[in-house]
Amino acid sequence: VNLDLAEMDMYRYKSEYKFHGEIIALRETFK
Repeated sequence: VNLDLAEMDMYRYKSEYKFHGEIIALRETFK
């Protein structure tokens, strides 16, 4: 269970990081 929870946290962390990266890229593009 701990392993599954850790994998879910990593997946959430990666998707949030990717989401923020795309937001920053858009802001840089339309600056």
